[in-house]
Parts: sequence; C-alpha cells; structure tokens
Amino acid sequence: MTTAQDLIARSGAAGALVAGLAWSETPLGPLASWPPRVKVVIETVLASGFPLCVLLGAEPAHARVVYNDAFAPLLGHKHPSAMGRTAREVWPESWDFFEWALRQVWHAGQPVTGKDLMLRLDRGNDLEEVYVSISFSPIRDDQGAVRGALMCGMETTGVVLAARRERALRLLVEALRPAKREDDFYRIMPKALSYTLKDVFFAFLYELDPAGKRATLRATAGLAAEAPEALRELTLGPRCPWEMAVVVRENEMRLVPSAGLGLCVINALAGSPTRAAVIPVTGGSPEGPAAVLVVGLRPARALDDEYGAFVLRIAREIAVALTDIRSLRAAERHAEAVAESRLKDMFLGIASHELRTPLTCLKLNVQLVHRELTALEPRLAARLDGLSRSIDRMTRLVNEMLSVSAIAAGKLTLQETYCDLRSICTSAGAEQSQAARRPVSLHLPEEPVCVFADEDRTGQVIANLLANAFKYSAAEEPVELSLERSGTEAIVTVRDRGPGIPKESFPRVFDRFYRVPGVSVRTGSYVGLGLGLYLSKAIIEQHHGRIWVESEVGRGSAFSFSMPLAA
Repeated sequence: MTTAQDLIARSGAAGALVAGLAWSETPLGPLASWPPRVKVVIETVLASGFPLCVLLGAEPAHARVVYNDAFAPLLGHKHPSAMGRTAREVWPESWDFFEWALRQVWHAGQPVTGKDLMLRLDRGNDLEEVYVSISFSPIRDDQGAVRGALMCGMETTGVVLAARRERALRLLVEALRPAKREDDFYRIMPKALSYTLKDVFFAFLYELDPAGKRATLRATAGLAAEAPEALRELTLGPRCPWEMAVVVRENEMRLVPSAGLGLCVINALAGSPTRAAVIPVTGGSPEGPAAVLVVGLRPARALDDEYGAFVLRIAREIAVALTDIRSLRAAERHAEAVAESRLKDMFLGIASHELRTPLTCLKLNVQLVHRELTALEPRLAARLDGLSRSIDRMTRLVNEMLSVSAIAAGKLTLQETYCDLRSICTSAGAEQSQAARRPVSLHLPEEPVCVFADEDRTGQVIANLLANAFKYSAAEEPVELSLERSGTEAIVTVRDRGPGIPKESFPRVFDRFYRVPGVSVRTGSYVGLGLGLYLSKAIIEQHHGRIWVESEVGRGSAFSFSMPLAA
C-alpha cells in the first residue's frame, strides 16, 4: 500500500527533499505523525506546477518552510537549504512583511493577498527588488485550528518593470515634446528625467561643446541639492570624472564607479548607487555625440539585458528629441537663407537695371568729351582714360549682377555657335592685360580648338579668372593662361602666384558673395561683389563642363574649366 510519505517522495526533487529531512528533530515531529489534512495539502502543493509554499508550525516565528519545485526560483541560492528551515531564517531581509502577513493568517484566520508587491530578497548576490503577486491562506487541522499557511508566490518582476519603464519613457518623450529650442530642451530636461527615477537613482545630462573638449552639466534629477561643483564643468581628459573622455571618443556606453552624491529622500532610503552608466547622446551629427547622459544604477537591480536596454533607451529618446530640435532649427535657418537669397536676387535685378542706363549715358558722354579734348588738349584727354576704365569696371559689375539675377530666375541663356576657344583666350587675355596694365603669359596650341559655346559668355569666364589672378597676386608676379586638349575636352587654366587658398575653403569658393578669409587684394583697389566665380561656375556648367580650383597656401592658385570639344 502506497503511503503519504511515498507519494511525497515521488513528487519531484522538492518531494525527495521533504521525504529525506529528519522532521522528528523539529517541533513538527515525524512526517507520519502530521495531521491527515496537512499531509494532503503537502501532497497537493508538491504535485502542483504553480509556485506554492507551505509554512507549518504553532506560530509564525517558528513556521517551517516546505515548497515545490516551481517555487525554487523565488528562493535563488537559498534552495535547497531553505527546505525545512523556519520562515524567519529563510527571509530575514523581508521578515517584517512575512511576519505581519503570517500573523494575520495564524491569529485572525484571514487570508492575505497582494498584487505586484515589491520585496527585497537575497537570491544570490546583493538584495534584489523582486515584484510578486502573493497570497497567504490558513491551513487547518482536523479540529479547525490553524496549523500553517499556504503561500502562492507568482513573480511579476519582468511584467511590472517593463510596464513601469515603458510608462517612464512615454512620459519623458511627452515632457520633451513642447521644446522647440535647445534652451527649452535643457530647461524641461530635469522634469523629463524625473520620470525615470524609479529605475535609476540619479540622472545627469551634459552638453558637449562643438569641439568635444568640454562638457557642461545642463540638467540633473534625483539629487537632494545641486550637483557638486567639480561635476558641473568637465574638461575631457584622462582624469575626467565618469570616464567621459573615453565615452565620447569611443561613442559607447561604459559602467563606472559612483558614490558620494546626496540623493533625494525617496532614493536615499533605497540605498546608495555603486555604479553609474555613462551613455553618449547623439544629436543628428555624424561627427560624434552632442551630449552625455549619466545615470546611477540601482544596486538592488541586476544590470540584465532589459535594464541595460532601458537606460540606453533613455539616451536614445533624448537623442531623438535633440535631433528633432536641431533639424527644425536647421530647416528654419534654411528657409531664412532662402528668403534672404530671394531678397538679394530682387535687389540685384532692380539695382542693376536702374544702374545700367545712367552708366551707358555716362560712358557715351565721356567718349564724346574724350574725342573733343583729344583734338584740343591731348593732356586733358589722357586724364579721362582713368574715368573710362572706372566706368567699364562699374559696367562689368552691373552685368555680373544682371547675370546672377538671370541665373536665380533660371533665365540665363546661351547663344551657342561653333567657335575657336584659342581665339577667345587670346582676346580675353589681351583685354585683361590692357585693363590691368600687366602682361599675361599665354600657352596656347598652334591649331584652333573648336567648341560649341557662347563666345561672349566663355570670354566672360576667362576674363573673370584673369581679373581675380591679377587682383590677388603682386604686380611683379606672372599670370599664366593656358589651353590644352584632354581626350574629348578642352581645358583652360589660369594660374597665379598669389597667397593661395586653404583647402577648407574649396567647397565654398564658387558660392555667391563668398570671400576667402584672410586673403586680401594685392594689386589695385577693385574688390568686387564676390559674384565672378559663382557666375563662371553657372556658365561653364550650362555648357556641360566642369570648373575647379587647385591651390596651396603661399604658392598660388590655378583655376581651370573644361568644355566638350565640338564634334
């Protein structure tokens, strides 16, 4: 005949432990002497797939623990030694709660239930914050006296933390949504970070300077007072707090020691953080992080995959908000620049049209006076040559403005014909040489170089390049104009020995109104509007050609353009 002890022994690993214990050495006495109703409960518990535990004894302080296999994970490293020991020995770290609950069962005969209760349990390393849905029900003997309690403990830590963290992240995002400027972003940040303080002890957000050399503390959460002075302005170096220099350089999260911060009351009661996670925060720039987030990790929470993913998501949501703000600001700046550019285009068009007519009249009158004075007073007539050159210069500026206005309106037209590029170079070189009163060294092939182009516009490009070469090189330095064939292209190059152009200015040298910083005119006083190279680029590209610059600071520049050879 199968006895109750045999049934218990065959009820898994936990049943074997129960059957093998020397119960006669405990106040409960031998297993065979236990009340039948109690043994039935023990058999049922051990056979169940739910996490169940029986606490048996005359009073809670001396109640012995019997549990099934499903309950063992809730005990952690205390299993299997917890079997048969008193509840106070098994859970000393949370005995206040267990004692209260068990007294309700023993003395009042009332069940106790709780949903998603947080208990601090020692399950192997440090104390853990474990969430359980738990119930305690009385176990009575045949006479109706309470002999113990049946405990069901379902761990809900994962579910509770996932829901709480998701809510914290949602509130963080909602808090940051109204921010439209970075100042608003950092002003709102302490409140936004406060929603995460159930899972992190504190949070610091540092803003990095554009060079990535300094970090400024812009927002904190979780501290009882202001952050220590030593943590407010950081110079990123080998001894920088939080190992921040390494985090910025490697652009990866690091775990670092953390201690000595005065926490707010709620978190201070839960202990002190021993580690912090330092996380780079991108801001939409490919050059590296824009900020760094430092969060204090809860010592009662293992840094598992879920916890690690949570702190990374805090940084990611902050990064998304910062990127959105910077993108919005960039779009606003672009719109402002477009509007400003349109106003400039309107001004250029109107001003150039208004100036063209009086300049033409002035030029004609100067020519008439020059003709009459040449016959009467040749010396006075010679003085008008400078005035005539100034008028030509102003006319060239007006024509440039008209051309730029046409480009902006998409109305730059070309009168393309078959022409000799060699002849265009010769004419432009002679014209600019006469205007600058300096020689041009020509290097041209003997045979014609035929292209299908607008002869006047092409000559205008060469004239612009020569005029720049003269302006930015000393009067005694040579200026060279060369033409060569290269495959299916003709290449024109203007070379000078001026101050040269830094490489960082190459991408902008053909922009409207751009002037290379630190480079000044060396010959003459004519500076111009910064439109010549922009106009030249537009003309050459409309000819399906290319234009580029090669330069070295202190050794001069070479501007070249290519055009397809005529078939």
